Amino acid sequence: MSAQPSTLPPPRYLVCHLPGFRLERCGWASAQPAALVAEQRSALRIQAASPAASRRGVRSGMSLSQARALLPELEVELLELDSERADLAELARQLLRVSPAVLPLPPDAIAAELGPKGWADTRHPLEWELLRQARRRLQQLGHRVQAVVAGDLFAARILARWGGRPRVVPAGGLAQALAELPIEALEPSPAAAILLRELGLRRVEQLAVLPASAVVGRLGAEGARLHRLAQGQPRRSLSVLRGERAGLPIRGQDLPFPVTEIEPLLFVINRLCRKLCADLHHAGQALVAITLELQIEDAPTLRLAFRTGQPGRDPERLSRLLRQRLEGVQAAGPVLGIALEATQPVPFAGAQEPLPGGCEVLEPLPGVLARLADALGPAALFFPEPRDRWRPEAAWAPVAALDHQDRVRKLPVLPLPGARRQDILPSAFKLNGKDPDPAWPHEAWRLSLPLPRPALLLAEPRPVLLQPRLGSPRRVQLEGRWLDVQRACGHERLCGEWWAVGLDRGYLRLELADGRVLWVYRELGHAYLHGLFDQGAPAVAGAS
Repeated sequence: MSAQPSTLPPPRYLVCHLPGFRLERCGWASAQPAALVAEQRSALRIQAASPAASRRGVRSGMSLSQARALLPELEVELLELDSERADLAELARQLLRVSPAVLPLPPDAIAAELGPKGWADTRHPLEWELLRQARRRLQQLGHRVQAVVAGDLFAARILARWGGRPRVVPAGGLAQALAELPIEALEPSPAAAILLRELGLRRVEQLAVLPASAVVGRLGAEGARLHRLAQGQPRRSLSVLRGERAGLPIRGQDLPFPVTEIEPLLFVINRLCRKLCADLHHAGQALVAITLELQIEDAPTLRLAFRTGQPGRDPERLSRLLRQRLEGVQAAGPVLGIALEATQPVPFAGAQEPLPGGCEVLEPLPGVLARLADALGPAALFFPEPRDRWRPEAAWAPVAALDHQDRVRKLPVLPLPGARRQDILPSAFKLNGKDPDPAWPHEAWRLSLPLPRPALLLAEPRPVLLQPRLGSPRRVQLEGRWLDVQRACGHERLCGEWWAVGLDRGYLRLELADGRVLWVYRELGHAYLHGLFDQGAPAVAGAS
């Protein structure tokens, strides 16, 4: 019986909105007329205002001169964005006693992942107790808090900001909880907000009752997103739907706000890895390649393909892999959604146990090869594969390192030096114990000779001078000077490929006094350096 894909219950999110955090972290009380300012559009503009300043008409986005005209006694603090985000991240760590997974939501909110939807029963006191613990801790640190628990992170953030009271939204209750909020709570774009007001839509429930086709026809993809949210449906990315249609293991999630830093991305990626690996486990599969899809604001979707090197479904290992690969990626804009797709799932029964008394490397070779191939490009990492060619420079071809193991199994087995002739002859030449081709015994004898080739071939053979020009050389001119040849051996003649450029070469192995070993050939009265041997390469019979 085939295993069914896993359907993990959706998580629950606790979101704490801190309406005064941006000024409270600077020491301003809610009763003081104060504001944060930053330079925008060639002017200092308000970024956040205290309740006392807001009551006098000071609003975010207005210039400092306009705010001072409304409130001359307004106190001003210059915004330090990096310091503010660092303080919010430090404050988020205070909720680790509530959940092991917390995430700052700039500029003034914190999220914590609680658990499955089974906790959503409001009769169960656990979520209410966690909510109270979080509010109490943040209030002890001097911050006003509005907290909400819901099954959708984006909706929970909206309710915490606009709801005005702590609440636990039960499963299936998002639409009702959002219904009375103003349409601006859904954070539409400026153009969409204008159109919604022109249509007479003031509350979320008025948008929720409209036909989806009517909304999408006027607002496009953004209208579809706003309509689904108004109806209490969690947001889903188009990439996830495409993957489901293709039948591939895929997990995706839209982000509650545009993200420009790696840490919030990794927070979501870690959970997606756990979900994806659980799906693979229940399907009896593992992944060897994965695609990470980042939906970019006002830019094409960024697709990054990675290889794991060997089959596996360990979420921690996969998370570490994606973290390493993401550190060097520069996105063209803020990230709006993430999807992980196992592009090459393979059958997998589990990791192989090590042999007793054996040792295990920290990173297996396939993992190293996959990491290098992703970093340098697939063409930069290869193994040489032999080719049946007379010409040495054409006697091999590069094979991608990640495909090398599969290719090795298909290579012909070459005879070893000293093998018997009857073991070398292919079956096609053995009919009734006779050799139909009289030339084959000579070819079999030739194949049995050890003919070492250099480890390094030059890209193009380089002309050199030999003394004497014929016979066994005693000197060779290399790099502009004459060097003594201590030994010349390995006479080998290569000729063939009459259908291409003529080939008629006599090769020699020259051992120099300085320790270098050259591979030189003569052709049409000229000598060429074609390669260099390792210094420890053995000589062959026939030395002169």
